[in-house]
Amino acid sequence: MGVNLKGFYADVMVLEKKSRVFRKEAEELMALHAKLEKYIDSTIKKKYIIIKAPLCSKAKALLEENGWKVFHQVAESKE
Repeated sequence: MGVNLKGFYADVMVLEKKSRVFRKEAEELMALHAKLEKYIDSTIKKKYIIIKAPLCSKAKALLEENGWKVFHQVAESKE
């Protein structure tokens, strides 16, 4: 979490894993965001998430519907 140049709070989450990100996990990330807002007692205007894992289309749609800017990167295989 940080403050952008205009003085608004911004939440940036990075999620990197091998397994797929499903809708349930997206809901858990949004709940974590809500707890963070409650902790700082302020609204976080900008929400970004960088996902380096396979992403379920329903999870991506849910995040975007709730105001998240989703950056999806396919995890590179290490062979």
